[in-house]
Amino acid sequence: MRRTLTSAATLLMTLTVGLATAQAADEKYEQVRIGPATYDISSTWTRQNPKSRMRLVQYGLPAAKGDEGKKAELVVFYFGPGGGGSVADNLERWKGQFSSTEGQPKEETFKVGDFKVTTLDITGTFKDKPAPFLPDFVERKGYRMLVAIVDTPEEGAYYFKITGPKATVGAQYDNWMKMLKSVKPAGS
Repeated sequence: MRRTLTSAATLLMTLTVGLATAQAADEKYEQVRIGPATYDISSTWTRQNPKSRMRLVQYGLPAAKGDEGKKAELVVFYFGPGGGGSVADNLERWKGQFSSTEGQPKEETFKVGDFKVTTLDITGTFKDKPAPFLPDFVERKGYRMLVAIVDTPEEGAYYFKITGPKATVGAQYDNWMKMLKSVKPAGS
């Protein structure tokens, strides 16, 4: 009897893990062209009209449990060849958008084909501004920002930025990395 219960429990755990894996594998992505490249974007992200002319593309991200009513978004900026400043200047500016951090910000650089990608992952108290050049801001504790500079050979840098509550942004981390690692020249 005990052996039968143990076997049944093992089978149930195996089926549960298998179902979770199948659900993760069922995640849908759509290929989206941004500038001279395409990216695989999670179908759970909702395309939105950009809030300003500085934003090339904007997506809303689904809230994690407990973050309902709080927004998280992906925005993409492009300032033309040579525009937007150096990688180091941008990393420092993004770090400055936090009044305090939880741990050390993480920087990484990697190549995907001919594209150089530099990322920053930072969590803490975010200084949320209603407009980028206004001095006023609202402090948002427990926020996370994922940013990437994707340097394209033909057109220069594209700037990707996700900002929102850390649970929501954390839940989208795998989709973020899949998007960045899927970059390839449009038409290839």
